[in-house]
Amino acid sequence: MKFDILNYKFGRFSAAVAVMLVWACIYLPGLGSREVQGNEPKRTMPAISMIQSGNWITPELAGEKYYKKPPLINWMIATSFKLTGSTDEFSARLPSALSILFFALLIVVMPSGFLGIDGKIISSIIFLTTLGIIDKGRLIEIDGAYAGITGMAVLAWLNYRSLNSSRWLLWMIPGIILGLGLLLKGPLILVFFYSVVFFCLYYERKLRELRSFHHAAGITVMVLVFSIWAVTVLISKQSDVTSVPGNAPPVASKMSSEWLSDILDNVIGMDSLKGDKPWWAKLSKIFFSWSRDVLQGLCYFLPWLLFIPSLRREKIFEKLHENEKIIVKSLFWAIVVGVACLMMQPGVRARYFVPLIALSSVMTGFMLSRLQDNSGPLRTWRNTVLALSIISAFGLAVGIFLVSMRFIAKIFEILKVKPPLPLDYTYYLPELLTSVLTAAFLVYFFKKMDKFTDSLKLSLASAGIAIIIVFQICCFVFPVIRQFEVKRPAGIAINRAVPPGETLFLYNFGISNYTPFIYYIRQPTGYLFEGDELTGKEKYILFEKGTFGGMVNDYNIASRDPRLMLELAYKKKKYVIIRFEKPPPKIPGLN
Repeated sequence: MKFDILNYKFGRFSAAVAVMLVWACIYLPGLGSREVQGNEPKRTMPAISMIQSGNWITPELAGEKYYKKPPLINWMIATSFKLTGSTDEFSARLPSALSILFFALLIVVMPSGFLGIDGKIISSIIFLTTLGIIDKGRLIEIDGAYAGITGMAVLAWLNYRSLNSSRWLLWMIPGIILGLGLLLKGPLILVFFYSVVFFCLYYERKLRELRSFHHAAGITVMVLVFSIWAVTVLISKQSDVTSVPGNAPPVASKMSSEWLSDILDNVIGMDSLKGDKPWWAKLSKIFFSWSRDVLQGLCYFLPWLLFIPSLRREKIFEKLHENEKIIVKSLFWAIVVGVACLMMQPGVRARYFVPLIALSSVMTGFMLSRLQDNSGPLRTWRNTVLALSIISAFGLAVGIFLVSMRFIAKIFEILKVKPPLPLDYTYYLPELLTSVLTAAFLVYFFKKMDKFTDSLKLSLASAGIAIIIVFQICCFVFPVIRQFEVKRPAGIAINRAVPPGETLFLYNFGISNYTPFIYYIRQPTGYLFEGDELTGKEKYILFEKGTFGGMVNDYNIASRDPRLMLELAYKKKKYVIIRFEKPPPKIPGLN
C-alpha cells in the first residue's frame, strides 16, 4: 500500500516522533556555532565551577558566590557537561533545547480532556516554531527552559482539570513543577500559573478550591522543592569570596541583597537610574528601553500572533462546549494579565514575555484545530506558506551567491566594512542538503497545494518552512556572523599565550568586573582580588592594563621580573598577560 503522508492518521506515538523530528531539525543544527551571547557565560561559568570544585550547592562566578539566580539552570548545564564530556557551546545550550522538547512532547503524550490529537500536534508545532522560543531555546538563557516549565505546570493542571482527575494530582504535580520553576528563575512563574487557575475557577464559580487542603498540600510541596536548596545555602558557613574568606558578608545577607537588587532592576530598571546624567535623561532612557523591549517581547509571539484576529472573526468560540470555553477564556485572560503585569514594569526585558508563549501556543493550537476545512483563515495560511516557500528559494540563491561564492566580501568592501575575521570555509554537504530540501518542499507544496485544506496539514507545512529557514541561517548567516566574533577570538589568543597545563590567574575579575570572554579561557584558572594575595605560586596573571599599570612598581610584582606575554584589546578595554620570571625574593626575618 502506498504511503500518503497527507492522509496519515496520527496516534500518540507517531505524533511524538513527528514532534521530536521537528524539534531536532530546528534546535540542533548549528546549536554550538555561535559564540556565547548575552548572559550565557553567567550560566555556564558557575556550572564549570561546580564540576571543578564539587560544590553544587552555591554557584560561583569569577571566583565569587553568585546568588542573583537560583541554581537549577547551572545544575542542568553542569549535568550536560558531565554527560557529554565537553564544556563547549553545544553542550551548554543542549539543556535549554531539551526543555523546549520536553514541553512539546508533554503536549502530545499527556492525556487531555480538551485537546484532541490534531490540536496537540498543532500546539506543539506552534510552540516549536514561535520566534521567541526559537531564539531563546537555542541559547542557554533561563527563559527558554522557564517557558517549558511554565507550560508544563499550566498544561498539567488544565489536563487534570479537564479529565476530572484526583485533586491530589491536580495540585501536587503542578506543585512539584512550580518548585522547579522557583529554582530556575524565581516567583514570576506563579503569576502566570495562578492567572490561569484563578480565571478557570472563577468561571466555574469554584474559587473556594483555593482554600482546599489539596491546594495547600500542593503549595507545601512547591515550597519544599525550593527550600531544600535555599535552606542548605543559608545554613552553610562558606564565605562569599572563595579566595578572601574574611572579607565577605554572611551568606543570608548577600543572597537577600542580590535577590532584592535583581528584583528592583527587573521591576523599576534600577540600572538605568545609575550615573550622573540628569533625571530627565534617565527617564528618557528608561522609556526608550521599555518601549523597545515591550515591542520586541510582543514580536516574540510571531508569526502565530497574527492568527488571533482571524480566529475571532470565524466565531469559533461560540461553537465550543462550555468547559472548552472556560479553558480558552482562562488562557486568554491569563496572557492578558501576564502581558499587563510585565508592561507595568519600567525595567521589563523582552525575554520576560517568553514564558507566556507556552500558554498562547496551547490556546492558539486548540482554536486552530477547530477551524473548518478550507475556511478563509486556512486559505490565507496556505497562500502564506506558498509565498514563504518561494521566498526561501530566493533566499537560498542569495545565500549561495553571497556566501558560497564569496561575493559578500565585495559587499563589505563597498560598504567599507572590515570584518575582524575571515569568512569560514564552506561545507558543501550541508548546503547541498539545504538546497535539495528547499527545492523539494517548494515543488511538493505547489503540486499538492489543493490538498492542504486543514489546520494539521498546514501546521506541518509551516514546520517544514521553519526547518528550511533554520537550515539556511546555519549555512549562510552564521558564517557571516562569525566574522564579527570578539569573545571567542579573545579566548583563543589568551590560550595561545599560556602553555597548556599552566594555571592562569585572573586579577580582579570578580562579578563587578566580569568579562564574558573568560568562558573561552582554558582551564585551570584561578582568581585573585587583592595585591597581597600574590604568594609566589602565580606564574601567569591576566590583568586589565590600567590595573597593572598602577601596580607595576609594587614590590610583589617588580621584584619578580614581570614579562609581557600578550596585550589584548576587548571592546573598550585592554588586557595584558604577565609572566613572572622569578619567584618572590626572600626577605630576611620574614621567610
